[in-house]
Amino acid sequence: MAGPYSQDVSGAYDNKKDERLGIAYDAMSLGRHGAGLGFGIARFATNTGFKIASACLQGPANAVERSAGPNILSSSLRGVDQIVGIAHAGTSFTQQCAETVTKSSLKVAQVGLRAAGAREGELFRRVLGDEVADAVFKVERLLNSFFSPLVEVPLPHLWQAALAKQALQQRMLHLDLHQGPASLPLHAERLMRYAAATFGAEMLAGLFEGASLSGAAEAWAVKREGGSSGDAAIACAGIDGEVQVLEFEQSRADIFMPGYLVAVDKSLGCVVVALRGTASISDVLADLVCQPIRIALGGEDGLAHDGMLRAAERLSATLERLVRSGLEMLAYEGRVAGIPMVWVCGHSLGAGVAALLTALWRDRDCFPGVQVGCVAFACPQVLDAKLSFAMSNHTTSISLDNDLVPRLSLATAIELREALLRLHSPQEYSLPSSCAAAEVLAAHARGDADLLLEVDAKIKASTATASTLAGRLFPSGRLIHLTPDRRPQEVDADFFGELLIDKDMAAAHMPQRYFAALKAAGDQPA
Repeated sequence: MAGPYSQDVSGAYDNKKDERLGIAYDAMSLGRHGAGLGFGIARFATNTGFKIASACLQGPANAVERSAGPNILSSSLRGVDQIVGIAHAGTSFTQQCAETVTKSSLKVAQVGLRAAGAREGELFRRVLGDEVADAVFKVERLLNSFFSPLVEVPLPHLWQAALAKQALQQRMLHLDLHQGPASLPLHAERLMRYAAATFGAEMLAGLFEGASLSGAAEAWAVKREGGSSGDAAIACAGIDGEVQVLEFEQSRADIFMPGYLVAVDKSLGCVVVALRGTASISDVLADLVCQPIRIALGGEDGLAHDGMLRAAERLSATLERLVRSGLEMLAYEGRVAGIPMVWVCGHSLGAGVAALLTALWRDRDCFPGVQVGCVAFACPQVLDAKLSFAMSNHTTSISLDNDLVPRLSLATAIELREALLRLHSPQEYSLPSSCAAAEVLAAHARGDADLLLEVDAKIKASTATASTLAGRLFPSGRLIHLTPDRRPQEVDADFFGELLIDKDMAAAHMPQRYFAALKAAGDQPA
């Protein structure tokens, strides 16, 4: 008769059994990859060995024939070379058969294990944990899905299509999509220093002033005097005045947990929360878990960046506690004049998390009677257009030149991929031959603006459905764009609606470039 705990014990046994089956399944997967690698090495060694043997026979035969003409010796050497060639072909065929049998056997075993209830990735989950494993598998599926349509396109053809897409975008780069001059948020340059400080003195605080060692010297001086890592980071970032670091977290191991720095800036009479940009593989996973997910803010339903929203949710309680401590400290010391202020800031990943964290805090009214504002530098696309605009009264996103990150999302990446495919092979998508990459480049060379405009419109119309289905996101809040040759300009969300191909798209993202641009623009009050 079954006892009261028999069902639980059976369930535990089944779970352990399924786990063992999953580990066996993963071992088979590793075996298949290992077999492919091993046989690949064997093929290389076999081919190299037989080629060397053939060269050792053909070389003397050629030398003999050049000096004495064809003779019995050269004929004998060539005959042996033919035998070597036959042996080469036979060995290669045997290796191919062995590889096919080995991989097929492992695949059949995997099919059997899956039928028995094996879960893929069990070995990976045991080593790294469920959350990391699930994130890795999600990213792997996303990347496989994204790149699989491009696999059949030869790299030179893909490069030509990219050049053609860049030619189509040149017209857009000359359009004035700015709404007009804008003032930078209060203390923008100082907040950029806080964002850089999150990288720590060991990373020269994000190299915000280039490769200068002056910041490192300041940090070392603070360390010698017994200062903390947070104090050293503040010094390295060049933040002057009276600043007390409440917590400086540099952990780079946990997923959806970027580093942060919380400080009481007594010189300004506010609390600053700075979130770190991408600095580890775990941070990269948070970036790449980028499918839009549903969120409700201010009673409005919309979309948000999955990985960055998870990070904001995960850090919210800890950072809220630290902010309360900082506000109490300011009040106790009489440093607050008027409404207490909390600034949240960050660069890149840190900017995206900062923007979403600010949105969550304000939506939940976490700090009644306190003004919470956010300045997000190089903010990724984290909210849909409606929610992004709704954040404009408290969040400002600052972008620079043709920085890749504020324009990069799953939707814009899919749109770019689809455009490249159509430029490579327009006939497959019922587009005219004028949309072919070679034709576009020719039109660009002769300055045919009308044709480029027509082709651009046709390709965008053809790709709109694919990118829209992915869910469009944008940087959060009020959007300000910086360029070296003009005052800061306010732009609308459509300014970030396309991923631009530009030689400066990656370099423009660096924190030092943002700091230099802010310094040139001046810290103008809003």
